[in-house]
Amino acid sequence: MVKDNKNKKINVALLIRDFNMGGIEKVAANLSCILAKYFNVFVLIYNTKSYYDIKGKVIQLDNLKDENYSLLSRSSRNISRIRQIRKIVKENDISVTISFGVNPNMINSLSKNNSKTILTVHSYKSGEEKERGGFHSKFIKMVIKHLYPFASKIVGVSEMVCNDLERNFKIKKQKLKTIYNPFMLNNITSLSKLPLDNEFIHDGKKVLITVGRICKTKAIWHLIRAFGKVIEERGENDLILQIVGNSHDS
Repeated sequence: MVKDNKNKKINVALLIRDFNMGGIEKVAANLSCILAKYFNVFVLIYNTKSYYDIKGKVIQLDNLKDENYSLLSRSSRNISRIRQIRKIVKENDISVTISFGVNPNMINSLSKNNSKTILTVHSYKSGEEKERGGFHSKFIKMVIKHLYPFASKIVGVSEMVCNDLERNFKIKKQKLKTIYNPFMLNNITSLSKLPLDNEFIHDGKKVLITVGRICKTKAIWHLIRAFGKVIEERGENDLILQIVGNSHDS
């Protein structure tokens, strides 16, 4: 890709499974919109499912017809992704690839050549994998401990996430950086003015809604306790806490 030296823009790639709902996917979509103002953005995606608006040139990596989930098939698919990404990075002169999620982070780490790689971690992984348990959890822990350090930088969305990576996965502190999730404030303000569905309206009472996967690592009990204290201090029951989510581990 030939770039104009007078108006040079760096080429940046985002690597993710898809944009089919989810917090990580929303963050990646927001980041694509923000980065597109300043860089040439390439979105490397396993398949083209998309619930969110994204910006950049979309490049699909996987063949949607391949639905074989055996260990051999997954390994072969991962090797193919590594080869594809290395080729895409070289052909498009991509300076940095930012990945989202454990598998994309693993692929990003193994795809590194002369360009920079940035991995993003969005949860307290030691607690999350302890709760998950089983072989898959052990594999993820091994990937984080042994492959993540190959990246140029690892971004955690909070200080606690970075501390967890340093303390429980032995990743060097200088490799870690805390950057909080980006928010599209103008979009949030606009959406706040739209009418609510009837299921979120309760006879004039104010409703506090939390949305997310219901599991131990989300620590929803803290919110429930805090909500109880708010009700107690107000002295009146004019608030409703609505929890939206399920326990499915995606």
